[in-house]
Amino acid sequence: MSTQEENPSKTQTQAESDAVGAGIDFTDPNSPLARYYLRSSHVALAIVLALIFVVVGYMRLWHTDVWAHAAYGRYIVENLRLPEHELLCDLAEQHLPYANYQWISQAIFYLTYRLGAWLAGGNELRSLAGGVEALRALFALLVTLRIGFLGAAILRMTDSGWLAVAGVVLATLLGLPNLSVLRPQGFGEVYFAILLFLLSGSAFSWRSVIATAILMTIWANSHGSYLIGLAVLGAAVVVAALGGLTGKVERASAARLAVAGILSVIGVALLNPHGPWLFLHTLDLAKHPNIADMDEWKPLDFATPWGVVFLASTGLLALTLAMHWLLRLLGRTGPIASFPLVLWSAKYTLYVPLLHWILLLLFAQQTLQHTRFTPWWVPFITWMLAWQWHTVFDLLGRPAVDRDVLSLRKTILAVLSVIVLLLWTAPATWLMNGSPAPVEKTMHEATPWRFFAELTHRTGEHYPALADWLRRYDPENKLPGRIFCTETQGDYLAWAGQGKLPIFMYTHVHLFSPRVWNDCQQVKMGSALWSDILDRYGVDIVLAEAELCPGLRQRLQQASDRWEIVVDETGDRRKRDRRGRILIAVRKLPADKANDAPQPE
Repeated sequence: MSTQEENPSKTQTQAESDAVGAGIDFTDPNSPLARYYLRSSHVALAIVLALIFVVVGYMRLWHTDVWAHAAYGRYIVENLRLPEHELLCDLAEQHLPYANYQWISQAIFYLTYRLGAWLAGGNELRSLAGGVEALRALFALLVTLRIGFLGAAILRMTDSGWLAVAGVVLATLLGLPNLSVLRPQGFGEVYFAILLFLLSGSAFSWRSVIATAILMTIWANSHGSYLIGLAVLGAAVVVAALGGLTGKVERASAARLAVAGILSVIGVALLNPHGPWLFLHTLDLAKHPNIADMDEWKPLDFATPWGVVFLASTGLLALTLAMHWLLRLLGRTGPIASFPLVLWSAKYTLYVPLLHWILLLLFAQQTLQHTRFTPWWVPFITWMLAWQWHTVFDLLGRPAVDRDVLSLRKTILAVLSVIVLLLWTAPATWLMNGSPAPVEKTMHEATPWRFFAELTHRTGEHYPALADWLRRYDPENKLPGRIFCTETQGDYLAWAGQGKLPIFMYTHVHLFSPRVWNDCQQVKMGSALWSDILDRYGVDIVLAEAELCPGLRQRLQQASDRWEIVVDETGDRRKRDRRGRILIAVRKLPADKANDAPQPE
């Protein structure tokens, strides 16, 4: 038999090996299901993202940010209108207008909580557990979407699933210090990843124009970080325009991107509760003296986890760029077949995309000045590194593109793997057990839910000495005088008290005057003015983190004739996080109230 006759036979044999059952070819590119076929890297990417969702979903719900925002969401949903002033503490500057640039995320927080509480049903504690479980699932979803869209951006940019997997893993590791707090910024981080995805294509279609404008408009109503999105989009428009003028990119795509930028600015400026004044409200927040005094808004400390993340990522970038330039010096000129619209480069940009240089300077400068900016640095530096890795592989003559066959088998494997992993999630466990996990296991130890329970029920189940004092303070179960609480302890109390509990402060410190904020800091530090400040505000109860406020603890011990410490968890190893070790002190009662308190029914 001739060679010509043997080759068709081999081809037929190979085709038959890929067909099973009734002649089904799981790799047939002409199959109606071909659009759903995956590669091995896609399967790995799906499994990694599912694992992230499972693991993050079991993290305890952080005790700050989410509760105060959910309280505003409750007002928005229940009244079907936006708040005009501060709602939760009478010490705030309620005469000033309230900026509603995050009303969408606040409403989602409350609706998510209500859904979980409704599904749980039962008594107050069970409803709380259900609400917390739902918020944990929302947090896991936001984290997974953020990292998932970043992976999709890398896949679209490099056409390499394995580089996308590497980027997802790197972004997850670099973002570990940020895997804790559920706040409106989480929505902004998802939108940022989506924006990177839209900018990662080789062309910019009219569909992308509409998607970008809608994205930026929603972002402006979800979180103040929309300014970051506008800055990135603006830089991309300028770079694309330069690319169009120099013939680096298609001028039609560059023009469409410019249209997207214009529509985005119009949407942000007009489609929000404050109109163009939204920009001033956002800038006023950034310049507020109380904000500048918070640790996360101070310059980056390289001894902190965020500092380590910044140093590690910049070191990895320097190493990658050095390898890139070394290959260029050695004469490697293997061109990349195609590149995204905004990632063109030339010899005068050192073969690094001009957009990368612009954003690198912007993001590095902001991160060094404000620790809070690091969550934006992580996805950007990962995005930049992925493109550089793609370039290095190309210069080495080993393009980082997926070569294995698209297959329906791999699609089925990915789906089954994700389903199996999702069965291990916290919501699935709730469904199988018939009840949500108890709040002791789902809320951060620093959340003062036990404190609030004693304020309202006075059973002594959690803090007997506090309950006894409350019963002696007023047998009719009236609320005590003002409660001094640190801003981090105040968030849950603002939510649970529904604006009726006389607290001192919560984490929305920009809503308070510098004087109130300074008074709070003076008491926390245990300065010489601490007692005068508490007297001036009529404080009867002090709630603080015992080991974070050693000066206050010492002052209370020294003033034992006027104050009694009823709870002191200093050194309590049952709570692993020192932020969860609580200090509660109460003002000593007059002699006529020091008699036996009525016992709870």
